Amino acid sequence: QPLDLELQYLARDLVELAVELEAARYAAERAFKQYDAVDPEKRLVAAELERRWNSALEKVEDIYVRWILTGS
Repeated sequence: QPLDLELQYLARDLVELAVELEAARYAAERAFKQYDAVDPEKRLVAAELERRWNSALEKVEDIYVRWILTGS
């Protein structure tokens, strides 16, 4: 019984992380598209969009690491 309950919690956590990871990947892809579309002459805008893109990529990495650690 306790093992079944533990497996249920683990499965729930992994599903939640998978959903969170998918959302973070989508956000990172969207941030990249915004960055890629900006006129290079607009350096301040490009710098802000690049910062957002990098932040989104870091979030993807953080969630992925949590997923790996949860499953191990």
